[in-house]
Parts: sequence; structure tokens; C-alpha cells
Amino acid sequence: MLTSSDQETYNRLLSKIREALRDQFVGNLEKLLPLSELHYTFDQPLYGDGWHTRETDGRLYWRFTGPASTATLYFERIVASQRILSLHAFHAITPEHLDSVAVRYNGVALTPAGRSAGVLKFSIPEQALATSDHTCIEIATLQTQRPAAGDDRLLGIAFSAIHII
Repeated sequence: MLTSSDQETYNRLLSKIREALRDQFVGNLEKLLPLSELHYTFDQPLYGDGWHTRETDGRLYWRFTGPASTATLYFERIVASQRILSLHAFHAITPEHLDSVAVRYNGVALTPAGRSAGVLKFSIPEQALATSDHTCIEIATLQTQRPAAGDDRLLGIAFSAIHII
């Protein structure tokens, strides 16, 4: 059984690991040319944290958020202009998880811009696009949960694609 001291040590260590990974991702991304649009599917390499391993049904790939309630992704800088971020949700552990999604883009909270057929849309203000030499998307939702007896994973939402146009 973990004590509060063990949990504090774990949280400090996790924070340092995340910081080191972020520095590595960002350092590599800042060397690349900016993108005019982003079309990311989860069969591609993932630069970020807070995600489970990639899954597939043979035609589509997805990743669940978890075990924490926040997941991040890093990409090249997107050219500044008013944009829409679309998150394609393949599955959610509960409907409330989809309802609670909050997204930050380079630290700026995004405003929901609509939802239809498993696609969550958010408006990205131009100033959020212009604040960094890279792109950091942070997706937060409710606390993750175990999906079923015998499955010890802590899952949130499975996403299959992310687009910025």
C-alpha cells in the first residue's frame, strides 16, 4: 500500500520525466518548418504523454487517454491564422468523459465550437498559434476508470484522429 510520502515521491518523479520528455520533443520540433494544417492519425508516432499504447481493429487506429486525466501531444508550429481543432473520439469510458473535455493549445484554453458524430471541435484563437515555436495540445477530462473486471487499465477517451484546419 502506498503512503502519502510514496505518492509524493512518485508525483515528483513523474513530473521530472514529463519535463525531460517535453524538452526532447520540443527541441526536435522547433527545428522543423511550420505546418499550414495538421492531419494526425494514431497510426503515426506519438510525441506526448498521458496515452495508452496504440490499438487497432485492422482499419482504424486509436489511443486511450490515461492513466492520468490529462494527455498531451506535441507537433510542429502551425502557421498563425484562426483555426479549428477537431478531435475524433472513437470511444469514451463514459458519456460524461466526452462532455467534460477541456483543451488547451500552447497553454491557452480553447472554446468549444461544436460537436457531431464523435467529433469535438474547438476554436483556436490566432494568439495561441503565435505564442510558441511548437504546438502543445493538452486534453483534459474526468478521472480515468477501469473499463471492466480483469482489465486493470485506467482509461478515459479513445481518439482516432486530430485535425487543425
